[in-house]
Order: sequence, then C-alpha cells, then structure tokens
Amino acid sequence: MDGSVKLMLYPYNSISEVLLKNRDLLDGYRIEVVASFKEDKHALSYCASKYGVKADSFQAEMLQSVDAVLLVDMVVERNAESYYVVATQALERGKTVLCTENIKDILKEIDPILSKDLILFKNVHTLSKSYCQEGLLKIKTPIIAIAGEGEDCSKFESQLQLLRCLHNDGYRFGVINSNSFGALFGIKGWPPQLFSASLCFEEKVLVVNHYVYDFCAKNDFDAVILGVPGGLSVLGAKCTNHFSEVPLVISSAVNIDAAHVNLYFDMNVEKRFIEQYKTYCSYKYNLPITSVGVARQRVVNDMESHRFLFFHLDENFFNKDYVKEYCRENGLINPDDPDAGKMIYDRIVKALESNPQTV
Repeated sequence: MDGSVKLMLYPYNSISEVLLKNRDLLDGYRIEVVASFKEDKHALSYCASKYGVKADSFQAEMLQSVDAVLLVDMVVERNAESYYVVATQALERGKTVLCTENIKDILKEIDPILSKDLILFKNVHTLSKSYCQEGLLKIKTPIIAIAGEGEDCSKFESQLQLLRCLHNDGYRFGVINSNSFGALFGIKGWPPQLFSASLCFEEKVLVVNHYVYDFCAKNDFDAVILGVPGGLSVLGAKCTNHFSEVPLVISSAVNIDAAHVNLYFDMNVEKRFIEQYKTYCSYKYNLPITSVGVARQRVVNDMESHRFLFFHLDENFFNKDYVKEYCRENGLINPDDPDAGKMIYDRIVKALESNPQTV
C-alpha cells in the first residue's frame, strides 16, 4: 500500500468528475468510493464503469473501506440535510471529514457543534521572512497564468491538464490557485489578504508580489503556474466579476510570461472576437495569451429575472461533431480533446523559448 488517504467523494457532480479524471495527480490521496443521491443512480453507474471505483447511493456501510469523506461543493441546489447525514455518520465512525468553506458554512447553520469537527482545505505557502519594508521584488522564475473570462470557467481543469504535461516532461514547477480542491494535488492557495476588504489595491499588489517571490525563492522551480481567481471581463450590471480587481492585482504584482485563457462557450464567438479579446488582455492585464480554450459553462442573460444563468456542458456535448468543428475553425481548445493539455503546454513552451528573458 502507498500510504495514501483513501477517500469517499460525496456527492457525484461536475467537480467530482474533474477530481476523478485527474486522480492520478492526487498528492497523498486516493479516491476509492463515490457516493451520491438516489436520483443519481444512472450517473453513478456511468462513474463506476468509467473510473473503476465503487459508486452508489450513499449507505453507511460504504464508509468502512475509506479513511476520509470529501464533501464536494454543490453545483446545483441540493438538499443540505444529506450532507449533514453523511458528515454525521462519517464522524461517528471515526472518519475524517474534509470540506470547503462553503460547505462548512452550510452545515454550520444546521449544527454549529458538528461543523467544528470538519477539516477545511488549507495549503497556503508560509513566507520564509518578512518583506513588509520591501517594494516590488523582481521574480526571475518564468510565470505562467491560467485565467478565465469569468468565474467558474474551467480554469482548474486547464491547470491540471497543463500540470500533467509538465510532470511528464520532468519539469519542476510550483502552482498557486484559489480552488480549494487544489490542496488535494499539493497546490498552494493564494494569501487571504488578496481577497481582503480592508486592504487597498497597492497593499494587495505588494502582498502578492512578496508571496510569489518567496514561493519561487524557497524552491528551485523551472516555472510557476498561477491560477488567476475571478474573471477578466465584466459580463453585465448583474455580473461584474468584482470589476476584475483580483486579476488586476496579480498582473500588477508579477510579470507574466505566458497565459492561457478560457472563454464561456458561445457559438457566436468567432476568430475576430478571439483576437480582439487577446488584445484586450494584453493592454489591460499585460497578459501574453498563448492559447484560448472553451469553458464547460455556457452563460445566458435571462431577460425575465435580469440575471445571468450558468449551464454546465458535459463531455457528451463537447464530443459532438459540430462542437469539435467549431473549436477547430476558431482555434479554440476543446476541454475534452485528448490533447487539450498538450496544446496548452506546447504553445506556452514555444512562447517561453522565444522569450530571451525566460530561456
């Protein structure tokens, strides 16, 4: 046995799918069981056959073969009580229960005492010294950014696809992102000050610069990948993406040498718009876009509710011939293309090799 923590995922959804698809990259964890709601019967059968794991509607007996339960965030509104039942039964049997801040807050409303026993994902880099008297520091390690048009834009999946290629080619790399599940893969999180409401823009820029500088200085990386939180674009009055403050902070704090960006799926987007978007990213964020991909989400402006609605698109959709052809014609990377990660990787490596400052 390899000593990895044996995990049960609950429930089965698109987040679980990303974790399962990249389970070979997990750092110290192994997915053994997937449990979910009774109405997910057919999806669980598909999961079991595709990934070779035990997958069924939740039963307490399923806990016997695992060390810990991972409560996966809700993608659509589900019954919070079911999370409480799973967490309670796991804790009663001496199992560790891992979750994100979102799930902990939901369960705290049901049972404040139980929520104290839940373990949050935290994997933030610890600075080796204080930089409070320093200004902007020059970072010599090549920096690669993975960004998205908006939030929930498949950035985490693109990062994992790129990680696999870097790992296979023997590169030493570090990764920082804001996805809580990144901790399962040994990925570091951003410093909490980046999202603080009490710090001004300038203070955040210095915090991020010192954080990335120390992360690079402490490790002999060939490159560092930054998963850029939030979105690069304001979608509308009801979906501002916080006016892209976080991407602006990060792009002001570090010099980015190559970047991949994901756009929400939209069949009306053509090559001219994509080129314009690259130019927009270059001028606003100094992002040298080397590749553009399609996110697994489609965004629709609902005129009745005056809200933006987000729809998840699965692999069946992206494997349709007309979708594949649309991506090919417009130079977009299809997330379900077997070579998606390699395409991101090849274009980034080409850009870095042609830049004398990073060779």
